[in-house]
Amino acid sequence: MKKKNAILLIAAFVLFCTGNVLAEVVEPTISSGSGTVKEDKEIKGLKERLANKVAEIRKKDQKAVGGFAIVKDDKISLKNDEGIDLTVKIDESLTKLYQIAGTAKKEIKSSDIKTDSYLIVTGPIVDTTINANFVFVDETYIVQSGKITEVSKSDFYIKVMSADKQVYQLDIESTTKQNMLNIKTLEIEKTGFSKIKEGDTVHFAAKKDRSEDSSNNRFAAQKILVIPQEYFIK
Repeated sequence: MKKKNAILLIAAFVLFCTGNVLAEVVEPTISSGSGTVKEDKEIKGLKERLANKVAEIRKKDQKAVGGFAIVKDDKISLKNDEGIDLTVKIDESLTKLYQIAGTAKKEIKSSDIKTDSYLIVTGPIVDTTINANFVFVDETYIVQSGKITEVSKSDFYIKVMSADKQVYQLDIESTTKQNMLNIKTLEIEKTGFSKIKEGDTVHFAAKKDRSEDSSNNRFAAQKILVIPQEYFIK
């Protein structure tokens, strides 16, 4: 009996000690696990705050510039409206590039941009480099009005003098949308080139490009609205 009791006491003692050892082993693991979860949350929170701050700074420093592209050795630059040459830095994984066609746009690649393309680029500017977030390849137009000083019936162009004394030569093409004010009904109606005459006033929109003709104020007219001179003297 004594021997049996002694064995039970020894077994109880061993179980007691083993329980303490297991408790000591498990407890740090649980504590460590809680600490890891807490640290992960802190790191995640820090990353989110940093990301928000970066987004805020990028939004604050966001600029938009326009100009004609110069593509050389797969590098793109442009001259902005102030005459400053800017390098356009494109990150293929981040920069979004679009071709604008009227009211529609389609995504393109940087290799689709050619010299003399008109670009609108947004992004932060550092020195003479713009880190592009968005690049839009667009057409640029000149919108003006003035008095018609010459009509060429043979070459299908008109010359217009604007209020600031600039003279524009407008080629009237088959795609040009021609409209005229009906001075009796005051309705805008489609018209033909033969009805346009010297002395009439014209409002026009023309595509602007880097061609030699454009530098001489010669443009292909996209739209014209003619106001007959009789409207002003009736």
